[in-house]
Amino acid sequence: MQVSLRKLSDILGREHGQYRKLLELLSVQREAIVSHHPEDLNEILKYQGTIILELKALDEARAALMRKLARNLCIPGTEPTLSQIADCAEEPFATEYRSFAQQLRGVVQEVEKVHQDNSYLLDRSLDHVNGMLRLFTSAEVAGSGDYTRFIQHQPRVEQGRLLGEMA
Repeated sequence: MQVSLRKLSDILGREHGQYRKLLELLSVQREAIVSHHPEDLNEILKYQGTIILELKALDEARAALMRKLARNLCIPGTEPTLSQIADCAEEPFATEYRSFAQQLRGVVQEVEKVHQDNSYLLDRSLDHVNGMLRLFTSAEVAGSGDYTRFIQHQPRVEQGRLLGEMA
């Protein structure tokens, strides 16, 4: 059973590391959104997908190992929690598992918050793009496809001054 307990510690540590990477990547994604670099977003999303797949594999391995440990520790139920295993495991594993549970809970909450913030920024960006498309579409309908009438009504700025002020 010692081998299984050590293996669970290893999986939990790797999961925590992957969540930290995901959190860092979400911060980079935020910078790409704010700085209007959509080409960076594509690369970030690819890397996020890889991390998420790794997290899924770790989660499945952890769940299977926890079910096995629960049977060995006589814990009832089909899906034991880490806290239940920590309550029945010997030291130093019990303390280690409680610590991992707290760390994982914290990093997952951070990931969720940053993800929500990024989703909000992306939604506002899409709203802006859609608004601009509606503006151009209405200009096209009003001018029968001739954007020059729309552009001529806009003041032009050159080196911080309106062109009308230069004459």
